[in-house]
Amino acid sequence: MTASGRVHSSAKRLQTWFNENSIPLKIRKQIGGYRLFFIRPYGIQVYLKYNFGVDMQFLSELKAKTSTETGFTSNDLVKLLDIPKRSLIRKINELLRLGVIKKGKGSGRSTRYFIIG
Repeated sequence: MTASGRVHSSAKRLQTWFNENSIPLKIRKQIGGYRLFFIRPYGIQVYLKYNFGVDMQFLSELKAKTSTETGFTSNDLVKLLDIPKRSLIRKINELLRLGVIKKGKGSGRSTRYFIIG
């Protein structure tokens, strides 16, 4: 198969995948290439990790499921996010180090944390 044949085959498979997953995108062949068109408005959410290591999906979940007023404890997050405690503590320590969250009152298991900003 030629290079252009492989590209054509890939575009065809991608279009099939869009259709099977109800994604309102169409691929149209044009002179010299292909073009992607939206059939109706559609949003795509992409989670990024900044170079300094903040897991943006984790931070997004944290903001969505915790209160800025009362903060949260590590035990709260274990229940809310269904994440192992050791992994959670690692993520909390990283967010503390980066200044994304701050410690409130309490110590040990009762330490409350607050999202900054």
